[in-house]
Amino acid sequence: MNFKFWKKDKPEERGCGNFDFLTYNSFGGYSASQALLSSAVYRCVEVISDSIAQLPLEPFKVDSRGYKVKFTSHPSYKLLNKEPNNRMTRFTFIKTMIVSMLLKGNAYAYIERDGKGDAVAMYYIPSDLVTIIKP
Repeated sequence: MNFKFWKKDKPEERGCGNFDFLTYNSFGGYSASQALLSSAVYRCVEVISDSIAQLPLEPFKVDSRGYKVKFTSHPSYKLLNKEPNNRMTRFTFIKTMIVSMLLKGNAYAYIERDGKGDAVAMYYIPSDLVTIIKP
């Protein structure tokens, strides 16, 4: 069998600041795709995102007696428990959001609303496509 070995163009580098773990062998920057190449990072992100995506997200309201009850007639109930949009299941949507939060620091979703202002659908927006403008 012939094996071809990948040769690095640059020698191994380490950061020399307070955050060495972010710049180790990254040649000047951290990226989510590089982090996921580490089996430990990949598995941790997988376990955390799967665990959180399984948790219920249900709106509640306080009834006249002061007890919390599920608010199943709330417009966001279907989005949070069934299908946030026509392309993703609830589990996939929440898992995608959590993976983005873990690897990039933030997660963004576009909330589509109807004429009354009720949420109709939620769509994941990759962090790379978002620019935050402070007023």
